[in-house]
Amino acid sequence: MKRLSKFEMIKRSDSAFFWEERYIMAHANSEWIVQLHYAFQDLKYLYMVMDYMPGGDIVILMSMYDIPERWAIFYTMEVVLAVNTIHEMGFVHRDVKPDNMLLDKNGHLKLADFGTCMRIGDDGLVKSGNAVGTPDYISPEVLQSQGGEGEYGKECDWWSVGIFLYEILIGDSPFYADSLVGTYGKIMDHKNSLRFPSEPEINDDTRMFEDVEKDDSPEEIFPVPKSFVGNHLPFVGFTYTADYQLLATDIVDSNPENKNNNIHRHRPSNSNEIKRLEALLEREKNRTTTLEKQDKALRNQLEVVTKREAEIGEQVDNYKVELAKLKHSYKTAQNKLEQELELRKKTENLLTATQN
Repeated sequence: MKRLSKFEMIKRSDSAFFWEERYIMAHANSEWIVQLHYAFQDLKYLYMVMDYMPGGDIVILMSMYDIPERWAIFYTMEVVLAVNTIHEMGFVHRDVKPDNMLLDKNGHLKLADFGTCMRIGDDGLVKSGNAVGTPDYISPEVLQSQGGEGEYGKECDWWSVGIFLYEILIGDSPFYADSLVGTYGKIMDHKNSLRFPSEPEINDDTRMFEDVEKDDSPEEIFPVPKSFVGNHLPFVGFTYTADYQLLATDIVDSNPENKNNNIHRHRPSNSNEIKRLEALLEREKNRTTTLEKQDKALRNQLEVVTKREAEIGEQVDNYKVELAKLKHSYKTAQNKLEQELELRKKTENLLTATQN
């Protein structure tokens, strides 16, 4: 089960994609993607209950064994299928790494952790100014987008798959350095910094790639769903259970009559349940309205306090000026008094001397 802080999700709204994560796990319908079974929330947290993966992650596997080449090929093929599933849904993952590759009870791999996923635009690209991802696996395109309106596409995930393949074969990531700047520098200069050690020996059979040709045809983009996701209220609609979702295998049916039957079989038809959900949504709206009013009142109070604080600050500054003036006047008077006393003493001494 995964728990997400609502406070953190709102604070990091530009980089926290919990809606995308929920959507992908709920709708992927793929054996290569960790599936979502339930999603719920309380006042502070979001919760997601997913597949139980008793095999741990690939990092544990690599720490326990020297991975033979046939194992590396096997798991790389499954990673490719998982990443392709994400791309076909219209997303890029942006953090493909061994930590996010989990193993089920049969040893098969499933990709997890979709909190960095972004939906691909109509031009086949995502736009982000944040260098999202893990340093050792991040692609040059993502690095170049940092701090600006950068654009990149699916190639950032395939780069990470290549890094994973290198690491599972060699035992280390190809661009590791003692500092983050050093790692990023090697990645940006990968044509010169990439090295393959003499051991272990790697098969140079490239027959699987000889028929691969560059395809310049327009990419087919997964259509953006037009369903309501409650974006105007940050977390309304997050609750989910797999038992009441439309199954893709049921919808895709060659017989239109069967298709309609399947849809109606999975569609909630209980009017009481619909009314309950509508009432719940109405309560959430009322609660939001109340919170907005409270927020406005607090902002007004804060404005009054801030204004009063500024006035007091101005008075304090005036008092400081007056105090400085008084201190100066006092010092001047004191000096004048000392001079008069000195003059009086001299006069008395002179008078005494004259009388004698």
